[in-house]
Amino acid sequence: MAEYMDKTPAWAKTAVGYLCFVDSFASSNPDPEGKKDKYSGFAYGQEIKKLRWHEKDPTMNHNSGFYGGDLAGAAYASTYLAELGVDMVYFTPIFKSLSNHKYDTLDHMMIDSQFGTMGDFKKMIEAFHSKGMKVILDGVFNHVSSEHEWFKMAKAGVEKYRQMFQINKEGYFIVWRGIETLPVLNHDNKDVRDYFYDAPDSVVRHWLKAGADGWRLDVAERLSKSAIAGIRKAVKETGYEKLLIGEVMDTYGKEWLDDGLLDGAMNYVFRGVTANFMTKKINGVEYMRELEKMYSEYPREKLYTSWNLISTHDTSRMLYEVGNDEAIWKLAAIMQFTYPGAPMIYYGDELGTTKGENDSENRMGHDWEVINSYNKYRTGKSMDWDKVNRYNSYHGFYKHIIWLRKAYPALVSGDFIPAYAGEDAVAFFRAGKTGCVFIAVNRGGDSTLKIDVPAGILAMQPDLKCVYGGNGYFRPRAKQIDFYIGAKNGYIFAV
Repeated sequence: MAEYMDKTPAWAKTAVGYLCFVDSFASSNPDPEGKKDKYSGFAYGQEIKKLRWHEKDPTMNHNSGFYGGDLAGAAYASTYLAELGVDMVYFTPIFKSLSNHKYDTLDHMMIDSQFGTMGDFKKMIEAFHSKGMKVILDGVFNHVSSEHEWFKMAKAGVEKYRQMFQINKEGYFIVWRGIETLPVLNHDNKDVRDYFYDAPDSVVRHWLKAGADGWRLDVAERLSKSAIAGIRKAVKETGYEKLLIGEVMDTYGKEWLDDGLLDGAMNYVFRGVTANFMTKKINGVEYMRELEKMYSEYPREKLYTSWNLISTHDTSRMLYEVGNDEAIWKLAAIMQFTYPGAPMIYYGDELGTTKGENDSENRMGHDWEVINSYNKYRTGKSMDWDKVNRYNSYHGFYKHIIWLRKAYPALVSGDFIPAYAGEDAVAFFRAGKTGCVFIAVNRGGDSTLKIDVPAGILAMQPDLKCVYGGNGYFRPRAKQIDFYIGAKNGYIFAV
């Protein structure tokens, strides 16, 4: 493995993250008709619609349907997240835009009025920081809205602004993924670079100085490596402990993690192979091969900072993908928390929402009172935090594995050591100076696994106590050990 010089923020390796889709997460006004004055007019030709908290958004590209979540609601939820055990919250875009998702920015220096004010932003930062949680903002620097003033001037033929956008050989403006409302910026242009990251008062520097702890770069792989290097320079000059994570969905994450680039990636490779294993598209041998490949090829410093995902706002929820099978979903979550990297929980997964189909239900407003009956989606007020049952099977499970990650440092910094791979099961150790943990997951029927114990583990002579999945001890004292595991079960043993 090549030697890498970059050091990532120490806190980012130990953090448990939470992905907050702002419009759908928490509203400061529980009245379903509340804030309706904020939701009128049109977005790209579609009439804006104020949705009740659990209605599906029928609008194209989620442009014009709004649930009403805001920054004040998120600040109020900080107590709930702190009690869950979250250390870092990543917010989807919060800046002035027309859509509910806000990936079509109109002004990167202004909080969207649907989400609140600069005062609400500061109060939200204070709320999270007071409870020991970091706040990561979403940087949409690849494209802007077609209604952005720059683009209006560019379309009008003003050369200065035309040069700020990418134009193809035929003279047409390039748009992101064929969506006409999202023209792509030209980061070879000095004005673009100065606005976003080079200038002392740039977007990147401004919001970090305002209290944010880092940036997640939207479609990072669509930005040039020189642009990412410029953004990293601005981030680290503002504060070395500030974090830079990139969304990498369409390419292999490793190529964006060289020195001078990202601190880590949203690990969609992990997400993809885990979903494929849990849904039986690949077997355990193939799954382990991919896990080993990432571990051997990604820069170690940055793999441990990358975000382990099983659900996001751009994918179906894992629970939906596995057919609402709670046992299989828990196996995916066990992998999320035990494979090297920082686990990132998608809002609502910790309460077991089954509304999870991508682009249809995965961004719906979340009912914090949905507990043991998966179909209790109320059409009245959106939430009452005081009535949240914090002890359902999903919430209790997440609380436990979050505690395990914090209680056993080997789950954060230990080496990844494969021990078994078969048709339906995989097993591995996480071990190092910080201790030893053994993990086994089985998507199939009752099985006895032939566990290979490496010399380093044998030399440790650990007595590993079962901390999830059962009782008793696991004492690896031979090069190969028979290990029984029940159907659709997972075990964690630790010392």
